[in-house]
Amino acid sequence: MCAYIIKDFLRINPSKLSGSKAEEDPNGLTDEVSKTLAIMGLTSSEKAELATYQLKDVFQVLYEKWKDSRQVEAVPIEWEIFNSTFLERFFPTELTEAKFGEFINLKQNKMSVKEYALEFTQLSNYSPILVANPNKFVTGVSEFSGRRVSYDNACR
Repeated sequence: MCAYIIKDFLRINPSKLSGSKAEEDPNGLTDEVSKTLAIMGLTSSEKAELATYQLKDVFQVLYEKWKDSRQVEAVPIEWEIFNSTFLERFFPTELTEAKFGEFINLKQNKMSVKEYALEFTQLSNYSPILVANPNKFVTGVSEFSGRRVSYDNACR
């Protein structure tokens, strides 16, 4: 891979993950890196290679062990393989299910509508099938509970 591509990617400076902090979000890393890589016009294997530059500490060690455990004749690591393997390994099913539960049980309570919408959007990443019809979640917004909300009547 050309040095200028690596330099450009690192200059953009997507988030880094170390695996040593409980609040780190592996899903957020792959989303951010994916967006950055999408605008660079790279091949799938180049995307996977660049993504590894964002791994530090625990994640870097685990990635190296996974890469070394692959068979010598294995195909190059493509972005899709890297992304799915990374999430399976570093974003356990239990955590995904917990985030899904948070999403399902999300209520506005004392949040503003804007705060609720931001939380909804963030948690919706863990429930892509459910957000195909976001209108069913409007009941979580107490101000609008029980009636259909459109942009026009929400902003009056």
